[in-house]
Amino acid sequence: MWLFFNALRCFNIIWLVNSVNGQTTSILTSVDSSSGIRISENVSFVKSEVKQSSSVHKPIISSCERWNTSGIIIANSSTNNSTSPFSAFVDMNNTLYVIDKISNTMRAWWKTDNELKLTLKNNDTFSTAFFVTNHGNIFINNDNHSHVKRWTSTSNSPTIIMYINRGCNSLFVDIGNSLYCSINDGHLVVRMHLDANYSQILPAAGTGCIGLTATMLNHQRGIYVNTNFDLYVADTRNDRIQRFGYGDLFGTTVAGTSTASNVSLNSPTSVMLDADDRLYIVDHGNQRIIRIEHDGVRCLIGCSVKSCASPDQLCHPLTAMFDAHGNIFVINQQQNGIQKYSLLINSCEETTVDLKAEPPTTTTKPFSTHSCAQPNVVLFPGQSSYNSPLQFRRSQDFYVGASFKVKCDTLFTIQIKWTIFNCTTNCSVPAKIDPSIDTTTSELTIPAKTLTYGLYELILTVTMSGKHYSVTKQSVFVKINPTGTTAKLVPYGTSVITSGEKRNLVLDPGTHSTDLDENSFNASDWTYSYQCRVYDTKNLKPLTTIDNSIGHPCFFNRKDKHPGWQDSSTDGSVSSITILSGSLKADHTFQFVVYITNLRNATLRALGYLLVKVEITRPSMIAVACVISSMCSENQEYRYINPSTQVALFSEYVGQSHTLSNISWTIYQGQNDSSTNIVRWSRFNHLSSTQKLFYGMNTSNFTAINTLFLQNPQILYWRFEVTYNFSNEASMSALNFIINQPPQNGSCSITPPNGTITTVFTVNCSDWHDDDEIKDYSVYVKSLTGNSSEQIMLAFKPASHIELQLPVGTGPHSFLNITVQIRDSRNCAREVQLKPVAVTADSAAIDTFMNIVQNLDNINTSSPIIEALTSGDQNLVGSVVTSLAQEFNKKSKQDLENAIADGTDATSISISPLGSQRSSNSSSVTINNSTISDYTEKLNTLAGVRDYLMKCTVSLAVLNVDSVKLLAASLAQVTQTTNELTRTSSLLGAQKCHQLAVELHKRARMTSYEDARSAVVQISHCINNIVTAVNAPLQQRGVFLNDSTIHESIDSDEYENDLELNDLILNSIKDEDEESVKTSIRTFYYQKKTANQVAELARTTLSLLTSSLKIHVNVDQQLQINSPSLLMSLEAITVDSLAGKLIQLTDNAPIHMPKNIQINLPKDTSVSLRATIQPLAPIGTSASHANSNMSTTMSLTLFQSNNVEVPFTTSSDQPIEFFISRDPNLLIPPLIAQNITSNFTFHYIDLNKYVTNSNLTVSLHFEVQPMDMNLSYLFTYRFDRSYPTSVNRRWSTLCPLSTYNTTKDRLLHEINVLCFVDVTNESVHTYFLDNRQTAGQQSLIFRFEELNRTEYQQCEQYRTTQNTFRSNALKNLTSDYKLRIYSSGCYYLDKHNNWQSDGLWVGSLTDHYRTQCYSTHLTTFTSHFRMLSFGNYMKEGTFCNRRNLTLFNEAKTTLDQTWANCSS
Repeated sequence: MWLFFNALRCFNIIWLVNSVNGQTTSILTSVDSSSGIRISENVSFVKSEVKQSSSVHKPIISSCERWNTSGIIIANSSTNNSTSPFSAFVDMNNTLYVIDKISNTMRAWWKTDNELKLTLKNNDTFSTAFFVTNHGNIFINNDNHSHVKRWTSTSNSPTIIMYINRGCNSLFVDIGNSLYCSINDGHLVVRMHLDANYSQILPAAGTGCIGLTATMLNHQRGIYVNTNFDLYVADTRNDRIQRFGYGDLFGTTVAGTSTASNVSLNSPTSVMLDADDRLYIVDHGNQRIIRIEHDGVRCLIGCSVKSCASPDQLCHPLTAMFDAHGNIFVINQQQNGIQKYSLLINSCEETTVDLKAEPPTTTTKPFSTHSCAQPNVVLFPGQSSYNSPLQFRRSQDFYVGASFKVKCDTLFTIQIKWTIFNCTTNCSVPAKIDPSIDTTTSELTIPAKTLTYGLYELILTVTMSGKHYSVTKQSVFVKINPTGTTAKLVPYGTSVITSGEKRNLVLDPGTHSTDLDENSFNASDWTYSYQCRVYDTKNLKPLTTIDNSIGHPCFFNRKDKHPGWQDSSTDGSVSSITILSGSLKADHTFQFVVYITNLRNATLRALGYLLVKVEITRPSMIAVACVISSMCSENQEYRYINPSTQVALFSEYVGQSHTLSNISWTIYQGQNDSSTNIVRWSRFNHLSSTQKLFYGMNTSNFTAINTLFLQNPQILYWRFEVTYNFSNEASMSALNFIINQPPQNGSCSITPPNGTITTVFTVNCSDWHDDDEIKDYSVYVKSLTGNSSEQIMLAFKPASHIELQLPVGTGPHSFLNITVQIRDSRNCAREVQLKPVAVTADSAAIDTFMNIVQNLDNINTSSPIIEALTSGDQNLVGSVVTSLAQEFNKKSKQDLENAIADGTDATSISISPLGSQRSSNSSSVTINNSTISDYTEKLNTLAGVRDYLMKCTVSLAVLNVDSVKLLAASLAQVTQTTNELTRTSSLLGAQKCHQLAVELHKRARMTSYEDARSAVVQISHCINNIVTAVNAPLQQRGVFLNDSTIHESIDSDEYENDLELNDLILNSIKDEDEESVKTSIRTFYYQKKTANQVAELARTTLSLLTSSLKIHVNVDQQLQINSPSLLMSLEAITVDSLAGKLIQLTDNAPIHMPKNIQINLPKDTSVSLRATIQPLAPIGTSASHANSNMSTTMSLTLFQSNNVEVPFTTSSDQPIEFFISRDPNLLIPPLIAQNITSNFTFHYIDLNKYVTNSNLTVSLHFEVQPMDMNLSYLFTYRFDRSYPTSVNRRWSTLCPLSTYNTTKDRLLHEINVLCFVDVTNESVHTYFLDNRQTAGQQSLIFRFEELNRTEYQQCEQYRTTQNTFRSNALKNLTSDYKLRIYSSGCYYLDKHNNWQSDGLWVGSLTDHYRTQCYSTHLTTFTSHFRMLSFGNYMKEGTFCNRRNLTLFNEAKTTLDQTWANCSS
């Protein structure tokens, strides 16, 4: 193996000589800085067996411990027999060994007191590196001659073990009897087995070059190896601690600024561990000793007293070690002294634990006024022992877990650690597992194929810390068994194929078979035997073995003396055979069977079946298989199919391609003939069904939905046959299925029959039987969001006994309908409806829980809810979170309704769920500041509680697809009330939802369509709730919660570079002090930063979910998700059928595809079309306001089969048409009365005021309501591209044109006719200017001129014939009217997450509640909406709402004169 590293500086050759056998090994070769180094390929990383117990102390240290802050001087230049002590070691007998630098002497004191045990005099120079094993062997590095010597307990004559031309500055011997050497100036740690059977000196860490990468070190010092053979290295000049797994040269930083603990180290020089594997560090540069906790760092010694102030204080400490009592011995560099820091307190005064007792025992003493019992740990799925372990197949994922019942009225933490031991000998050898497996959660998941066959002990260590301390250990035994092998004669194990009489038929089980326990099938591990018979259903003969004899019954077509077949394997194993052309007769069917037996274990056997229909033509083979292989497990001649799931198949052409004419599928039903035991097939008539049962009938992929099996329970056998028709021949293949029967004969019950949300209910299922064994039990409740078709998972377990808490029921009796699903090992399920359970709320318990959450630092009472949430039981935690969140959602909804009833605009504090009906809004609200303040306080209270529930949920491990469904359902409830999600909750939730999407995607091809859809619904609900939550305050649709306002550092100036944000906030904040303005800017910035992080997580989450679903959706098959936070349609469609397609996610937001589509794909190519609608548009990266805060967002995407997006364009005269809806609670202000009778009036709009981003164009919409309904109007307007800087600039030409000809190319001067027949139902004239007309304009002046009867008739003629319309000179108006103006726009999200409007335009059907948009491409869209204010210029001399009133007052006379000239 060659590993190359870039380096700043590499060293010369490092030679290491193993003196056990004298072999010399060159580990590193010298290189220059531009090249690299290589590590010998002869490295063999075989983990040592456990040869001895640990030689270093790992005492049990309480979390309430305290060491003396003043050290006792054990040895220095002033003590007896020590001139200059500079290194020490405490062995397992508590003997203290000290090396004297000046006299080159080692002395040992028995039991660390003054009784001198031995003195060793060395002729060489001792270094700081020495180690004493529990057998009394002493290993010392010699600085002068660069070697390591060993003194044994039986001899004072040392033996040289290893030569190293650079020397070691730290040594360690692990429990496998391997010696580790830290070569400081070689930037390398090496190891060698002390057993003479091993000869290699191997690299353990580092490359020999200075560097900061995961593989490199920089002048490292102390090393430590734990009982799992993990190597810890004090990487001194890199200011970090690295951990290297056994045989892994890539280190993980466990302490240092890049880790989660964020501890800052300064030249760490030594490391050690305690009994709970907590890491202790000598932080040399900071002159302290610290411990890394699960939630940070704790300073133990040298924390407050000035270093080197006195001899009893730390002074540049180098090394530290424990003795048996937990005392810490420290070697100081500059004082050349050794100090002892005594452990004064090592308990929390109330709990002591005897770890050696079995089972663990605990004695408890009272402590203060608080009480805390040791956790009661219960393991599942059940009891086990060495002689009766739990049984699992190697091919299956499995998990074991624990729940904790803790009675405690004070703050505490629980740390969890699983360790796995191989019990091949005595359960003492740690099992090698993937580092990605999380061993720190209550449930331990072991992926398939992780553990080899055999017995294992899984030990759980539970450490309770805080004011109370205890350690509990329990174990479970599991046995990993073989799964078996699936023998397949042809690709995918197709049941029936077609072959030509004149074509060779290859049967190749060595290639196509599957070893379910391995990643590939090893053909050389098996023997093969073949049989065949003519498959005549009227006269079925026995199978006959295929051998070298002449005249096999299957090969009767041969006329020569050839056996009719030959071995086509390369090694003579007959793992592949060829049936020669001419052997099989046309128009006959033959059955072939292969028997395979494992060479090493004869009990491992498998059979494979194949039916071959022989044709006179030469058709190539068509292979058929299941898309979801786990849903189609093999059963000899058949595949199992579960009646509750859809079956999806794919087919592919094997061999040389031909011109394909068409593909067709045929469905057969089977009936077993009891007299012959043969299944007889007949064609299934699906045309009688009122529902579409099949998809892809003329494509290579085929789907039969589960309705087929549920409507026909009497049919046990099914055959799905595909035929490929070519120009001059056809080839047919099929898969045969048998219905898998669900578990039978059992029952389920729930106790008690009623309770509250804090009641622990128990579901018990008994007497269930299945030939395939019972896999697990799961509990569901009807959807909590009102969608009765959806079921929400509350719990799942492999055991038949499930404890959970339930949400409040519905109706007058608070009944809850619960379903239990019992599933076998092939995922076939039986559903049982339990008797309704009455579940009510528990207000007192909820109030207690809320008080505890709000005062976590001052807990003085216990809570059953807290106990459940800290149980570690995923089912209990998940069900409690779901139940509580439902109650808080009800409370939040009531608080919102009260705030709206008290005068708060609903759109300022909430986002309407998708599907909400338009409320009967008043046109205005009365602002009630006290109501808003009270409502905000309630939001902050519940937001803190949701933070707690979120943290409880995201800490749970993802075990399997059921776990994904359970956690997603809980998160969907926690995030449902979006205005109560802080930034903390939003980011945590988005990360967990993304993780769930990743886990689902990893298991997509092993998950049924029904399970995948259920998970996707909940995950999408969760992630889109969060997207809405983080954008609502930014879009002025919600309040900034306390967490979002105060949890950022006051000193942070990261946001100062966002000048656009500063301008935006400063211009919008009035009458506030400077600090308030800074806080507002900071809050907005970090909220937007979180929103962008969430947006990226949401994008990838939706992509993963789409990919997970896409494999289940066939051509013309559509999947829809309707949740309050997402409407989604996903369907497979051919390119040519996209033309003119209508996509209708909601009634008021249709999407019309054009007839002319430009896609660079063949027309018959299948693509996936995804359309989504979300309730609120994200703010985007730019701070420039797009005024999209009242609009939904719509996305339209095309995917190919490989998940790559398909580029899509269309012409501007054939655009995509779609509608963007607005929030149904949008308040529309009334029209503004214009009292201009007898006055000649202009209106003015300052477009700069509303268009702050030149990339975002808007349309203008005018609504005019005349007081006299007999009137018609002439609408005259003028754009100006720039601000007027003088009286005469541009304004002098503001005259209406005397004629108006309709034209597509609008000029700056425009006239349009509004006739009274154009009115809406509200008697309002409407007119709009689209965004292409307003683009680049600065202002607009317009007026409405009344039309008399003659002019009205001309208006009618103009309307019907489009003739020229002439208007008389301008004149005064005779009747008042009302006016309302709003702007709209169509925007898309570019790749930089900015809203843009180029290539989009607004349609004339736009109204208050939706925008009609046109686009030539696909992406994510939203719309703009804003009510506009406008100024009036009247002859009396006022011009309203202008930035420059003086200018327009000066212009008054000139404008009057200009219009007078126009009139004349």
